[in-house]
Amino acid sequence: MNLIVDSSVWIDSFNPKRKTAEKEVLRQLILNDYPIYLCPIIYQEVLQGIRENKTFEEVKHILQQYQMVDIDIMDATNYAINLYRHLRKKGITIRKSVDCLIA
Repeated sequence: MNLIVDSSVWIDSFNPKRKTAEKEVLRQLILNDYPIYLCPIIYQEVLQGIRENKTFEEVKHILQQYQMVDIDIMDATNYAINLYRHLRKKGITIRKSVDCLIA
């Protein structure tokens, strides 16, 4: 089984001050060579928040070592739209619609 790790976990993993259970799980998965993938949106979310150029380049290099999910952007967008609408009809409001695109 392949795994996509959410941007918030990646962001925490690059922050030495953050101590979360998810960060530790990711560390263990990496140590055990578990197949972890990225999608373009996660890649963007992680990198766009990095202020320092040196850190940006280091993190970018690390992330580029992972396989990128090959997706058709319109297929993914249509899926995200349908997912968002489906959940809204069930009374569930997604805080950030980009999360539906990641899903």
